Amino acid sequence: MRNLFKEASEQFKARRKAIDDYHKQVAAEKKLEEKAQKAVEPQAKKAEKEAEKAEKATVVVLRRMWATS
Repeated sequence: MRNLFKEASEQFKARRKAIDDYHKQVAAEKKLEEKAQKAVEPQAKKAEKEAEKAEKATVVVLRRMWATS
């Protein structure tokens, strides 16, 4: 009976370690994704502002074209 508990304890520890390792891996991946997202956000905002400027410039050009025609 003692051996049974000893084996069960070892199996439990091994499974628990595997579960803990899995959760650590998931947390590390999530942290990496968040870091990548934070790195991309400023670039996306900059691109959005540039697109807005281009749109405004297009409107100005079109207004000038309509005014001269």
